[in-house]
Amino acid sequence: MLAGQHLVNIVINGTFKIVFNKQRVSYKGISSLYVRVKIGEQKKELPLRIRWAVNKFDQENGLCRQRFPEDQEAIDNNMIIRTQIGKINELFKYYRLSDIPVTMTRFLYDYHHDFPRKDFIAYMEAQITARYKDRDISDPTRVNHLKAVGKLKSCYGELPFAAFDENWGRNFDNYLKKNMTTKLADNVNGRWAIHKCIKTYIRIAQKDGIHFINPYDFFRIRPGKGSWQAIFEHDFRKLYKYYHNPEIPSIRKKVLRGFIFSCMTGLRISDLARVDKSWIEKNILIFIPYKGRKKNKRLEIPINKVAREMIREALRDHPDGRRLFYDTEEQTANRILKEIGGHLNIKTNLHWHVGRHTFITMLYNKTKDLLAAQHFAGHENISATMVYTHQDRKELVKKMKPMDDII
Repeated sequence: MLAGQHLVNIVINGTFKIVFNKQRVSYKGISSLYVRVKIGEQKKELPLRIRWAVNKFDQENGLCRQRFPEDQEAIDNNMIIRTQIGKINELFKYYRLSDIPVTMTRFLYDYHHDFPRKDFIAYMEAQITARYKDRDISDPTRVNHLKAVGKLKSCYGELPFAAFDENWGRNFDNYLKKNMTTKLADNVNGRWAIHKCIKTYIRIAQKDGIHFINPYDFFRIRPGKGSWQAIFEHDFRKLYKYYHNPEIPSIRKKVLRGFIFSCMTGLRISDLARVDKSWIEKNILIFIPYKGRKKNKRLEIPINKVAREMIREALRDHPDGRRLFYDTEEQTANRILKEIGGHLNIKTNLHWHVGRHTFITMLYNKTKDLLAAQHFAGHENISATMVYTHQDRKELVKKMKPMDDII
């Protein structure tokens, strides 16, 4: 069975054509249609999800013949066939012009993910979807990355890869400065986070063989000091007392339970959302942090008294032992934490990540052991741990008191 020359394409060592399965023709003479792709010595048949009568299939042109005048099903099927042929043609053209060595594995990945190759915003959006589907990024990360896509869309609408040049990073940063709604103190970190996200997908696009100028070779932005501050023991006790208030609303209690557990273990939201009963072994929390999953680094955190209490109460709401501390979507939970902070007159702006700051700070202030804080935080570099250690102003005043004795 041979297809017409206009449906056979050469790309280094690859061809494709429309075929039907000779071995699976029904008693009514109907069979499924496929695109048969051959790259090197490897063959793959990609289903078109079309079934058609074999005697009404144009083998020379790889199309469905009409069974009667104005046969709409035949017209629709041929539209599907031409769309898939166009898609494969575009991929093969891209490989040829980019001088990319083609393998069946590479072709199948690109075919099924269908990444746009001209517009960066469309490419980034498709990659986010694929990475989330492949569990390469968590849902909170996916949401944050899509926010960066939103900023690009609001600025450009469309952004061809060819639009990247030496001035792009600076120009886009100026747009963010004028249009971001975050507080002034958070502005530089908010912009940095968006640039960091975009840089990630620029690197992915470059590895994917797309040729363009990397604007971040000419523009850099550094984060400022983080705005998230730890809460100290007196405020933590307020939260713990409020948690046990019998009049606390159920939704607040569940959110606060997760936050208190984070304050006692240092878990990030990406790990807090996954806490499972199977992680607990002899009062030790044993897991692979989501952020460090590619290194397969296991973390072991002893479960202290308060953390054990939170686990016991979470198990009452989750008897299956799964997702013990993720009762509420992150954005909603952060809003509830702010409400709790306001209700208790806590000056610190409560947010999920404050729990991690609080754990590392309280652990260091209690033990003065920076290495232990580094270990339980899962940091590779101790300088990362030092960013999380905060000093209570009341304690700083006490430490300065001896200076009064000089005179």
